[in-house]
Amino acid sequence: MSVQIGMTTVFPGTENPMAGAMRLDSRDSCLRAARQMVGWREDAGLTAAMARSLEHRIAKVYAAEFAAYRAHEFFPTSSEIDPGALSFTYRMIQRIGNAQVVAQGTGRDLAQVDVGMTETPAPVITLGVSYNFSVIEEKSAAMAGIAIETEKAKAAREAIEALEEQIWCQGFPSMGVAGVINALGVASLPQLSTGTWQSQILTIAGATTSNATPPAVVVAQAIAADLASLLQRGPVHRDGDRCRLHHGRVGGRPASTGPRPP
Repeated sequence: MSVQIGMTTVFPGTENPMAGAMRLDSRDSCLRAARQMVGWREDAGLTAAMARSLEHRIAKVYAAEFAAYRAHEFFPTSSEIDPGALSFTYRMIQRIGNAQVVAQGTGRDLAQVDVGMTETPAPVITLGVSYNFSVIEEKSAAMAGIAIETEKAKAAREAIEALEEQIWCQGFPSMGVAGVINALGVASLPQLSTGTWQSQILTIAGATTSNATPPAVVVAQAIAADLASLLQRGPVHRDGDRCRLHHGRVGGRPASTGPRPP
C-alpha cells in the first residue's frame, strides 16, 4: 500500500523524502526562504541579559546639599516668651551724654551723663508648613529604601529655616516685624553698583571682552565699592593701636545714640 503526498508517493517502510524540507505554507516562510537564497543574514539582535540587569545601583541615597542657614549663629534667640503669647515687649536702657577734658584738672562744672529707658512692643508670629503621604507611598518608598516620613519632615524643617532666614534679614512688614536691614536705628546706604550682587556675577559668563578691563574685574570692583561705602559710614573709635567699628544693634532694637565706651 502506498500513500501519495502531493506529487510524491511514499511507500510503507521507506523514509519520507520531504522530512526536514523547508515549509512554505505561510508568507513569512516564503520571505525567509527568499532572503536565504540571496544570502540575507538574520543574525539575532538580542542578548541573554537585560540592560537594567547590567546596571550597578549604589545602595546609598544621596541628598542635595545647600548652603546652611546661619541666622541663629549671628543673632541671639530668647526662649523666655510664653508659647501662647501673641505679642511681647522688651525694655532697653542706654547711656546718654559725653565726657570732656578738664582744664588744669581743677574744673568743677563737669558735663553730666544720664540714662534713659525705652519700651518697644513687638508681635509674635507663627511659621507653619505641612506634608503628607499615603500608605501606598510609604510602602513604595520603603521598597526603594527611602524613609519617606523622615525625609519629608526634614524638608518641612528646612522650609521653616529658609523663611526664618528671610525674616531675619528683611523682616515681615505686613505683621510689623523688622529685620536686620530695616530695624530701628539701622541706617540704609545707597547702592553704588547696579543690580544685586548675584545678578552682576551671573553677567560675567555672557559678557563681551571688547573693553580693556575683563568683565570679572568690573564686577569685583563694583562689589568692592559697595563694601567700601558700607565700611566708611560706620563710626570709628581709636584707642592707641586698636580700631573698632561700631554699628547699630539689630533684631528690632534701636542703636544707642551716644558714643560707645572704650
